Amino acid sequence: MKSLANSTLIKNSEVNTGLFLDVDGLDSIVNWQKTGDFSLTSQIDRILLFLKNKECTVKIDDENAIKDFLKDNHQLIDYLYDAYFKISHYFDGDKLNLGLFVDPEGESTDSKLFLTINTHLDVSAALDKLNKFDKEWLIPIVGNDLSKFNVDVEII
Repeated sequence: MKSLANSTLIKNSEVNTGLFLDVDGLDSIVNWQKTGDFSLTSQIDRILLFLKNKECTVKIDDENAIKDFLKDNHQLIDYLYDAYFKISHYFDGDKLNLGLFVDPEGESTDSKLFLTINTHLDVSAALDKLNKFDKEWLIPIVGNDLSKFNVDVEII
């Protein structure tokens, strides 16, 4: 994966989004900047499209619920971009699934967004990589938002 000076920062009065881009995605980002559509709905649509283009499965029955969740927790959008690229350093080539966990006994605010890594690694190796990812990126970067966003691994 080629990077564009490792990161590009896009700033707007409404949005401050740090994106880690690969060169293949540059055209769509440049076109997005030209349109000037920085609305929250547009940002949510872009992150879901970005993840789908990177072969991340977004459960269709959850897509509207995920969009509603991201509207209420828009700070998580940046993490989804960054997480994709960071995960690829630890789990190269493994597929991702984006889903929303809703506690059936909890309140509607108890929902949590999960990015699940589907890997063929053995359990020990997968958990070691996940722990390293958690310590080096997830906990320091996501921090207080861990109650709303998490990354998990599933052995397939």
